[in-house]
Amino acid sequence: MSFRRPRPLRLASLLGVAGMALAVWMAQSPARSLVAPTLGGPIGGSAPRACQISVPVLPLPGPANVQGVARVIDGDTLAIGPERIRLNGINAAEIDTPAGRQAKAALGRVIAGRPVACLAVDQPDRYGRMVARCVVGTGIDLGAAMLAAGQARAWEHFLTNQPHRAAYLALDAAGQRRAAGATPC
Repeated sequence: MSFRRPRPLRLASLLGVAGMALAVWMAQSPARSLVAPTLGGPIGGSAPRACQISVPVLPLPGPANVQGVARVIDGDTLAIGPERIRLNGINAAEIDTPAGRQAKAALGRVIAGRPVACLAVDQPDRYGRMVARCVVGTGIDLGAAMLAAGQARAWEHFLTNQPHRAAYLALDAAGQRRAAGATPC
């Protein structure tokens, strides 16, 4: 996997106004863009498309609460040891649907057996799961990767006062355009 800084004008032309905001943020950020592995087709899409998706590296704002090898439960939930973790700010299709199974598989491909680090950003949800931002490998934000691939939607209500809110919303818009076939991989 190679690191590269995205070209803001090219990214903006693909994403429109939301992309321009993301491009400006990424150009000013010390973090670099990371080309994530193929995640498959969009939610509800047919066959997975072989494409590379650029996902910004969004480092955790503090030390991880939980880290280790993760087991994917569904497209927005994972487990590290006995701890169940709900990815903050995204919502994937339910696991009992074809799109939900596709989202689970996509999250598994992003993690790819590598250690995951998670930082709690909110109180546990109604099911007792830790609500957290999680990164894998060299800083791939799991929520951002799922949004960019069109495998999840941004859950704006739970992004209030979160530093990654603007990036998630821009990635959600881009992922949905990709899912609709409006932009190439």
